[in-house]
Amino acid sequence: MDKIGTMILVWPFEDAPKDLQKLSTNGGDEDWLALVPDKLHGLSTNYLKANIIDIYPAPEKYGELVKVWIGAHA
Repeated sequence: MDKIGTMILVWPFEDAPKDLQKLSTNGGDEDWLALVPDKLHGLSTNYLKANIIDIYPAPEKYGELVKVWIGAHA
């Protein structure tokens, strides 16, 4: 995958790339996974922010300033 640049990419957790799913330590409670560039953290939707359960640095192939957000229903 090319580096994501200025996009927020969101998947249902089970459809996200496997290398990103493996970052989660929540044991199956995950609903969604997003790749969020650092410069877009302030622009992300309230839904994503309200339901975050973990944030991880993304693997290098996705870009240096990208985080993996994992969320679940409240």
